[in-house]
Amino acid sequence: MTFDLIELGPYIRKALNLYDDELSIRNLSDLGYSSNYFAINIGSLLLVMAYLIFLLIFYACTWMIRHKKFMHYRKKIVGGLFWNKIISFINESYVQLTVSCITNFVNFDLKSYGTIISTIVALFAFVVCLGFPIFSFCFLYNNLRKLRTWQFKEKFESLYEGLAYKRGHYMVLAEPFFSFARVLILISALIILQKNSYFQIFVANFTTTFIVIYAGIASPYQDKTKSFF
Repeated sequence: MTFDLIELGPYIRKALNLYDDELSIRNLSDLGYSSNYFAINIGSLLLVMAYLIFLLIFYACTWMIRHKKFMHYRKKIVGGLFWNKIISFINESYVQLTVSCITNFVNFDLKSYGTIISTIVALFAFVVCLGFPIFSFCFLYNNLRKLRTWQFKEKFESLYEGLAYKRGHYMVLAEPFFSFARVLILISALIILQKNSYFQIFVANFTTTFIVIYAGIASPYQDKTKSFF
């Protein structure tokens, strides 16, 4: 379900001239997905994305400029806030971003500047959604020895919080990958295969069974009760 602190949808719709003839997935409209276009469905998340892009630019600029004053602000603002903010943003908004991206692609058209902008932003967000599960596993695996250090936790703990990483097993570190991949597969099946309910049920059962088997074998959580649904 989408949650907007600020109702930006109507303003974005008017500014980009994005008007839907018919919603492609009506059953999602009750959950707040009121359009076929990415830019409208994500609503106030656009502001968060703009803020994070600003942080990225700030990070790049202060990295290149080695002046003491810039380095002070970089350490103060970017240190604990930057990476965890981006990771937390993707964690919390992954479902909304994925639904909005795939809905936009299913209704792909480039008839106006508004649809072009929406599609470009959707493509960027989809690359993030597609690459984040792979990134999460590779990044944690390559930094296995650093997971316990406070410097690493300050920047990246939200990526592996709650996991039994102290055992150092690669199967434990694969939990974010499997979780995000499952969400991506389920949403893709829901939207793309909406006319084939039998296959949707098969995909849902298969992915859920896989996750349950994985949790039973790997016991990836510090709270062991979470390994048994």
